[in-house]
Amino acid sequence: MRAVLAGGFLLAGLGLCPALVHGEGETVHGEGETGVLEDAVEPQNPASLKGLKSLCISILDIDDEAEANGLQEEQVYFEVTLQLAKAGFNIIPPDRYENSKDSAYLNVFINTLNTDGLSYVYNLGLSLSQEIALLRNPKVAVMGSTWRSEELGIVATASAATLRESIRVKVEEFIRDHKSANTES
Repeated sequence: MRAVLAGGFLLAGLGLCPALVHGEGETVHGEGETGVLEDAVEPQNPASLKGLKSLCISILDIDDEAEANGLQEEQVYFEVTLQLAKAGFNIIPPDRYENSKDSAYLNVFINTLNTDGLSYVYNLGLSLSQEIALLRNPKVAVMGSTWRSEELGIVATASAATLRESIRVKVEEFIRDHKSANTES
């Protein structure tokens, strides 16, 4: 089967088969293989994280089939919240969130597509949404994404729970960028 790079994504035929790129262009083929095809978004400028102290965590809908295969929304929420609290963030429950200059929503998304009964093509990551104002009219403020990191890959359906490790890595990236933005230079 032929692998194709289209629009920044590695595809193999029409079925998005498990042809994975690891490291320096090494391609792995085979049933049950797991791997990241590519980071789907360019690295972010962490400046929008300066002064951020409080987060409201939102886990966007996880597919029922992926949940049945071990990717539980409650477990993802618990692990992300614990990781961020250990890094010093104040975690705000969704029903108590109010826009303020030091808080934002951190959205965790995990989209899965079962392509052949054996594997999921997935897109997962984090997106930080906070109130932003227009330069031309600072009185106009809207919620917008100011930081984002995501990846595209393939995982065996029976190993869907392993995507929590990929989310952990994305949260570490967020924490690293936050520290970078808040370190005195």
